[in-house]
Amino acid sequence: MHVFNRKLGRIDFVTTNDSGLSWPDSALAPYGETMSVREVALATRQTPRVIRDLISHPNEAQRLPASKIGRGWIVGKVDLREYLIRHRNIGGNR
Repeated sequence: MHVFNRKLGRIDFVTTNDSGLSWPDSALAPYGETMSVREVALATRQTPRVIRDLISHPNEAQRLPASKIGRGWIVGKVDLREYLIRHRNIGGNR
């Protein structure tokens, strides 16, 4: 389960994995090297609005790195992976 913690401004995760890949690689495996806001939302089980909010977060330490291409945003898979690891909920809700 993936939950955006609005109070803390981060995504908290509680996941199980049967694919042999460790998290977050298992969630990102089906996608290419760059991902659209929609793809990031699908991979993290969030809405596109939440992802856009993370991209434009006022606190640079909480901001999801992305590049503006035309009218949309592109997120690098490596950047997303690092962001998810850096902002994961260590304790979790089990």
